[in-house]
Amino acid sequence: AAMILGPEKEIFDFNVKSTKMLVDAAIKKKIRKFIFLSSENVLWAGQSAYGESKKECEEIVKKIKTSLILRSCVVYGANNNINLGKIINMVKKNKLLLIPGNGESLMQPIFVDDVAQYVLNGLKQGVQGIFILAGAEKITLNNFIDTVSKVFRVNRVKIHLPMLFI
Repeated sequence: AAMILGPEKEIFDFNVKSTKMLVDAAIKKKIRKFIFLSSENVLWAGQSAYGESKKECEEIVKKIKTSLILRSCVVYGANNNINLGKIINMVKKNKLLLIPGNGESLMQPIFVDDVAQYVLNGLKQGVQGIFILAGAEKITLNNFIDTVSKVFRVNRVKIHLPMLFI
C-alpha cells in the first residue's frame, strides 16, 4: 500500500516511513520473503513525490536479500478511479477531452488480477530480485480513448495540448 495523492512531503514521508517500519519488523521477525509492489515510475527522472518515494522504498527493501520487488506499469481493474479509471470516467462524461502532448506515448497497462498472480507466483516459487510487470499489449493514449469511446458508444473530440501548458 502507498499514499499516491496528497501533499508531496506527506506522500514521501508516509510511504518511506511505513516501508521502513515493515522492513525493520520483517528483519526482526526473520521473515524469509518480503514482496514489495513498486512502480515503473522509479525509472524516470524528475519524479513526482510518489515515484521518488517508491525509489527510496526500494532501497530500504533491498536490505532483505530475499526480497521480491515488482515494478508495475499502470494497473487497471474494477472500481479504479485513478489513472485509466479516471480517463474512462472523463470519456463517459465529457464531449471534449484535453490530451497532454500528442497522445501517442505508449503504455502497457496490466490487469490487477495479473499483478496478484505474479505476487502469488513469487511466493510459491521463491523468486527474488526486481521485475517489471506490464500487460501483454502496448497502447497509445489516443487508442485507449478511442477504444473506450467505442465501448460506450460515444463520440469524443480530443484536443492535444503542448506539454509546456501541462
